[in-house]
Amino acid sequence: QAQGGAISWAAGFQVRKETYEVDPSDLTDLNVTPGPGGTGPYSFLAGTTSADEDQTIYAIFGELQVPLYDNLNMQFAVRYEDYGGDVGSTFDPKVAAKWDVTDNFALRGSAQTSFRGPTLNQLSGVGTTLQFVSAASAFKAVDQFGNPNLSPESAFSFNVGGIYEQGGFFASLDYYNFDFSDPIIVEEQSNIVNAAVAALGTATTDDDAILNRITFTDNNNDGINQPNEIARVRTGVVNGPDIQTSGIDLRMQNNWGLANGSEFSVGADATYIIEYQVDPYFVEGIAIGGGDYVGQFNRSNFTRSMPQWKANLFANYAIGEHNFRAVMRHIDSYKDERAAAARGGVGEKIDSQTTFDLFYNWSPEALGLEVGLGVVNVTDEDPPFAAFDTSYDPYTHNPFGRTWKISLTKRFGGSGN
Repeated sequence: QAQGGAISWAAGFQVRKETYEVDPSDLTDLNVTPGPGGTGPYSFLAGTTSADEDQTIYAIFGELQVPLYDNLNMQFAVRYEDYGGDVGSTFDPKVAAKWDVTDNFALRGSAQTSFRGPTLNQLSGVGTTLQFVSAASAFKAVDQFGNPNLSPESAFSFNVGGIYEQGGFFASLDYYNFDFSDPIIVEEQSNIVNAAVAALGTATTDDDAILNRITFTDNNNDGINQPNEIARVRTGVVNGPDIQTSGIDLRMQNNWGLANGSEFSVGADATYIIEYQVDPYFVEGIAIGGGDYVGQFNRSNFTRSMPQWKANLFANYAIGEHNFRAVMRHIDSYKDERAAAARGGVGEKIDSQTTFDLFYNWSPEALGLEVGLGVVNVTDEDPPFAAFDTSYDPYTHNPFGRTWKISLTKRFGGSGN
């Protein structure tokens, strides 16, 4: 019993098991048929190796909810997780607090550590994808190899923020900060290709490792490797550079109850990324990139596309069995960090996009029905152009134009009383 009330607690135990099995034929088994380049006998799909792995992960966790005072609530939590083997175990605490400064305003915050071990399919195996290799000006096979030496990734994170409520108005503003160590990433083929192309023609043995990541075809029969002779690229799952990121999340909403019994509300939510700072890292001893990746397409590195901010505005009107909703979605513009000069400046900037959605729901209680009609992207906006295979950024924008959706749901049975 704390001064603010009764202490609540929870505890638990968890067991999960992963299995990963690969049984290749002789032709696709690299130990049996390595092929001329060590990737198997086929011109595109790489071979693989047999695998029969399993992993049992044990975890115990506990949580305390402690109302220290009437206006101050604390939460304490811990989690112990054991992956076994080379991955090992981890102990991760969390503390959170909410302080009701006044009846209308509260401050909140939390801090915690987290841990993620590699999955079995990240530790072994090979997969092949078709990707555009700019140095060769063509699509080529890119092989992704698992890594049995992966370390787990970990992070320390915290957030602080405030909440304000007055009548039908609600607003929250939160600052978040994440510090990742040894994140598990997939190497970006363009980093490897660019480093290998820069090493072509040199005589130092230091370049052998990066050049061995590339398979060349001697089209000119001159024994000299050229960028346009790249046939395939080898990438891997690795522990990447440390990453520090922070940002702000905002949410606001106001509700009005009207005289006819209806309710009208408007609101907005937005997120703003302050920084996404990536340390330099190394591929076969060669330093790769680093810096702040916010506001970039990030096709030259392992990071996702990252517009600096996104926001949604909405308005909702509900009366009886009817509900009408309108949503405006906005995505900020961002730059393509790859050398625009090589494309004559085409696609140097990916424009912002604003779309509108409309929704209507009818829920006659007597019939037990829910009827929905929605129109997504009412104005039929195309995604902004990007210098990419698809001519737009598929990681950020939706290529569908105006889309109609009709739904009908029928519920059977009583209310459960």
